[in-house]
Amino acid sequence: MKKLNNQTIGTMIRSRKKEKTNRPTRSTHLIDDKSNFNIREAYKIGRTNIRFALPDEPSSTIIVTSSWPMEGKTTNCVNLAITFSQTGAKTLLIDCDLRKPRIGKIFNIPSKMGLSNALRNFCTVEEAIHPTQYDNLYVMPSGHIPPNPAELMSSKEMEDMLNELKKEYRYILIDTPPVNLLADALLLASHASGTVMVARQGVTDHKSMQEALDKLNFSGAKVLGFVLNDASEEGNSYYRYNGGHGRYNYYKRQYYGRKSSYDYSASTKQSRQTEKAELLKKIRQNAGSSAGQKMDVKKKK
Repeated sequence: MKKLNNQTIGTMIRSRKKEKTNRPTRSTHLIDDKSNFNIREAYKIGRTNIRFALPDEPSSTIIVTSSWPMEGKTTNCVNLAITFSQTGAKTLLIDCDLRKPRIGKIFNIPSKMGLSNALRNFCTVEEAIHPTQYDNLYVMPSGHIPPNPAELMSSKEMEDMLNELKKEYRYILIDTPPVNLLADALLLASHASGTVMVARQGVTDHKSMQEALDKLNFSGAKVLGFVLNDASEEGNSYYRYNGGHGRYNYYKRQYYGRKSSYDYSASTKQSRQTEKAELLKKIRQNAGSSAGQKMDVKKKK
């Protein structure tokens, strides 16, 4: 993300030892004490960097979004909220993705009352907020899917609700739809302390991210930085991520009622195969050369 002139505030890793598929998944793993140590520490580092980037105010509202779907914004929003609550601060997680809501299902909330119901006075704000299995963490699911999500996000009722919630919660994390598909995150940007962009290793390209940043900057959003999601874990006590943008071999996918075409650059796998073929060719030529002539082939570290 060097070309985008924004800091990376966290690198969220995922172990790929048992996962053979090349396609991104929509599964969400909630971090706990049994989670991989590196994963837990990665979210704590992200939490710390976000706190340093936030303005000094009694309550902070943080929007978590991405440029396109399937980049891990919901997973990172949920786990960051869990990490914030672990500091002892009262934390609220709001599902503002009113077209493809997931947070209520992730936390197995049986009630259908949520954000949209409270905004239209079908229930109180207190009835729309539900406790979770984590101390200090509360969830406001999306509620019933309304016909006018964008209008609700930009309504005076939404602004008044956030102002009231700031009086009770230290941190409010908001999951929104992708910026390059829908304007919901842009409509909420002026009410938030900052926005966190999620980029997925091997999937998100600079063009898409720059387009999303331009829209956020135009709406007056304060972009706190990036979370690099799904970086590969290698080694025992250290981890790093691989470069390239072709790891998932993306294809056209139906999402939010429309098709989104993802076009990524070629993977480094092909170049590595070419280098290997050239190396084998040199070895064969060396084996067929006259006796006494040797060719030193340097091993790739």
